[in-house]
Amino acid sequence: MTDSNKHMNMTELTHVIIICVLGIISYHNTLGAPFTFDGFSSIVENKYVKDLHYYFNLHMISHGDYGFRSRYVGYFTFALNYWVSGLHVMSYHIVNIFIHISNALLLYRMIHLITKTPFFSDFTEHKSIDTLAFFASAFFVVHPIQTQSVTYIVQRFESLSTTFYLVAIIYYMKLRTNSTGRCVFCFIACFVSSILAMKTKEIAFTIPITIAMFEFLFITGKSKKRLFILLPIILLVLLIPMTLVKGDISRILYSYSTAKTIKMSHYNYVITQFPVMLTYFKLLFIPTNLNLDYDYPIYKSFFQIKVLAGFATVTSLITIAFYFIYLSQKIKGTARYYLRLFSFGTLWYFITLSVESGLVPLADVIFEHRLYLPSIGFFIAIFSILEAFPINKRISIFFSKKGKEVVVAILIIFLCIATVQRNKVWKSDVTLWEDTVKKSPNKWRCRYILSKAYIASGRVGDAMAEVEKALLLSPQSFKSYNKNGSIYLKPAEN
Repeated sequence: MTDSNKHMNMTELTHVIIICVLGIISYHNTLGAPFTFDGFSSIVENKYVKDLHYYFNLHMISHGDYGFRSRYVGYFTFALNYWVSGLHVMSYHIVNIFIHISNALLLYRMIHLITKTPFFSDFTEHKSIDTLAFFASAFFVVHPIQTQSVTYIVQRFESLSTTFYLVAIIYYMKLRTNSTGRCVFCFIACFVSSILAMKTKEIAFTIPITIAMFEFLFITGKSKKRLFILLPIILLVLLIPMTLVKGDISRILYSYSTAKTIKMSHYNYVITQFPVMLTYFKLLFIPTNLNLDYDYPIYKSFFQIKVLAGFATVTSLITIAFYFIYLSQKIKGTARYYLRLFSFGTLWYFITLSVESGLVPLADVIFEHRLYLPSIGFFIAIFSILEAFPINKRISIFFSKKGKEVVVAILIIFLCIATVQRNKVWKSDVTLWEDTVKKSPNKWRCRYILSKAYIASGRVGDAMAEVEKALLLSPQSFKSYNKNGSIYLKPAEN
């Protein structure tokens, strides 16, 4: 082993250790956070979680409830948690934190593997890639936006699907770069990981698209051979629709329909996603006022200012991504590699966000956990563009390469602290929903769930006040009326 390889291995090992430590520090105070929101219906009250026999019953696997069949892998991990510790939350959180840190390490590995592709054959700035990979992975593991996918137990569907998504991409990269010399194994691993991702959460529908993007951005070769390799993976896009067809389509479509909470057409949902995109960017750049349940306005016309601003932002970024692909073919020097990485990250962001931000209208137009998988592309794009356009060292020491690294390291520390602070809100149902009601005071669902939290903690008077407010906000809500009656039946507070 050469000295340079030894140095590279030591650098990578150091980075891996730091990423793990950052992840543990960021989520060390979440081990007691309770089940909340749809964690009750999906885990606490779910028969599939409480009996492992369902997972070895071929009839149930093929004919069980749609939710069980479509997210079989995710539910299986919850069932294993239940088998180990019942409903004690610590084991669930330990698994979630492990998954999150693993995803950061997989991101680190994926960035390094991209530099093994034919497009990077003349690339020599491997130290800068080490730095880029480390910063992108560190930001991913400590960013407060991830708390909803990690601390919110049921959102393991999101993080675990991301794990298999990244594993599938990585094995495809190994397949196409022959980095292991085991092409058949790599293909099988990619194919199986893709299926596992899709059977964890439907966001993995985009894996074939992302793999095809990687193929055409970084790999060269004859079109027939490339198509031959891609075709079996592309056909996996049929897996989720086939699962859908096997179920009760009318019930499934209703479960995804926005009519559950508010009457809204698919058109209204799509145009509302453009302002949502602006909110997502704000949360990624400045992660303040995080909220479990947003009271987000529904936009009715494409020509409203925020819709147009969001549309302009999205189309501009996608246009820039394609322009940088073109530019990276024309220019010389190291900038061309970072421009291509920026395009990869930007397109990853929009591709992975597309399922929940347009293709399928959902009951809620915005949730922070939907950024978990797309944020990988965001962090790749951000740190690639910083490397593509280095600032002149003579301007200031703070803008030199070393100064830039110090600033980023400080930001990582601040984000880590912000994540720890955000996780304090999740320590109980009361603190979580008091925070949510403070940020969404006019959303009846938040007040209704807060009333349930107050009842569970014995604060009947506070619960009654929240129910009354929920009834004023949504008089037609039968849930609030039922809760109102249950509170009257409870003895008065002393």
